[in-house]
Amino acid sequence: MLFKATVAASETYNTALEHHLQDQLGVRFGERSDHDPRKPPVREIVGVDPQLTVRWSARRQVIKNRSAELSLRFQHDHGRPPTPVEALRLAQQATLETRDAKHEPRTLAEQRATWHTQAAETLGGPQAVQSMINRTLHPTTAPGSPVDGQWLSTTAGLVLAAVEERCSTWQTWHVRAEAQRQIRR
Repeated sequence: MLFKATVAASETYNTALEHHLQDQLGVRFGERSDHDPRKPPVREIVGVDPQLTVRWSARRQVIKNRSAELSLRFQHDHGRPPTPVEALRLAQQATLETRDAKHEPRTLAEQRATWHTQAAETLGGPQAVQSMINRTLHPTTAPGSPVDGQWLSTTAGLVLAAVEERCSTWQTWHVRAEAQRQIRR
């Protein structure tokens, strides 16, 4: 039962976290524009420069590149592409092979200083970082839809359509997860 509820629990957590950060910091969340249409959209804080996402996600590209190399070598050695299970093993191997050695422990202040330096390098200086922070913490507020009978009916229809599109059979956990995704919008 716990396994079945994992995605719904994750979506509940994501919704609660967004709500908390909106209340405490005043940030807004939105869907990334570069999401895979076959998957639920990724949400992020509005105003954070995409260059920082690229900078701080560089490891993912290194893993993908190494995984592709391992896959090509596998195909050359075995005369066929890897099966999904073999591809997963190759991806795990790529993850381990490309992992950097752990750095010495840092205090929160030291880590924040490192992040600030990296952000300044990426965005063009400390003023650019401060400007982005100001925009992010003081976004223009988009008018929300009133939660009324019409909103409930429309949202229920969106939940049903999304679940029907993604799942040939579904249970309450699928509906709960999709409802949380719709609520965040």
